[in-house]
Amino acid sequence: MSAITLQTPIAAQPAAVHQAVATAEGITGWFTDRARVEGGVQYLTFPGYPGPAWQFKVTDDRPERVAMTVLAGPPNWIGTEIVYAVQATAQGSELHFAHTGLNSDDQDHAMIERTWAELMQILKGYAETGQAAPKFVTETPLAEVARVVADLLRTLPTDAMAAPTPCPGFTVTGLLAHIVPVLVNSARAARKLPLSEEPVTDASPATVADLAVQAAAAWAEPGALEGMTTFGPGELPATLASAITLQELALHGWDLARGAGREVVLTEDTAQAVLAVVEQIGGQARATGGYGPALDTPAHGGPFERALAASGRDPRWTA
Repeated sequence: MSAITLQTPIAAQPAAVHQAVATAEGITGWFTDRARVEGGVQYLTFPGYPGPAWQFKVTDDRPERVAMTVLAGPPNWIGTEIVYAVQATAQGSELHFAHTGLNSDDQDHAMIERTWAELMQILKGYAETGQAAPKFVTETPLAEVARVVADLLRTLPTDAMAAPTPCPGFTVTGLLAHIVPVLVNSARAARKLPLSEEPVTDASPATVADLAVQAAAAWAEPGALEGMTTFGPGELPATLASAITLQELALHGWDLARGAGREVVLTEDTAQAVLAVVEQIGGQARATGGYGPALDTPAHGGPFERALAASGRDPRWTA
């Protein structure tokens, strides 16, 4: 086992350094833009790392020292300890950082050390200026879902096209055709354009993958989430149209994945966002037949499993 140790002079008071390493607001200023602190645990989400958030259990939180043990994250991090010790100096502070318990023989060890060195410099800049510039910037929930579903579709085997899906009455082929106008009109709604009534002529997996990414990109454009737009049954707030797109793509993406014998894995924050939308529109969706009756959530089910169950889907469904 080895320790990564770094010393960083910071032209800021120790209180500013403590705020940067011990609070959600501070962590999002230099580490990752998705962080929360609850019950003495820091929950951090990183781009490209699916599944639950990394969890750092805070074991010591004093103005001069913050220590934590890694409970969840990469296997080689679990059980390791991270310590930030701050000393006041004439120029402001000096931060003594240590990450102990790592395996020095791990092939990623040098990369981890370089990353921490870079992070300490970003933390220094944030503490000194107050300007947030986190190293890790995550995707929006819609962008993540679009990417995950697009990756699934681009590797969909041809023999899965006739397979049934958890969406009653739809095969994989039929569900792809159902999704096309939703995605086309979602992108148009983001740009405040009239709905398209053109018939579906191409619902291949590659085309739907492209449309999913294009819809997510449209909602990321400046002004997309502002004001009202036309989508689905009529005029509605643009934020709601984007949210409907999120749950439509996440739920039907899971339908397609299960039809093909695959899984959909989302980060915890994105799964929570999907669940929030499903709960928000669930009553109306069940009344119109968009959702089936809500099912009981499996024991220890995560937020995406709860979203599936709330929409009438059995997370354990198999073809």
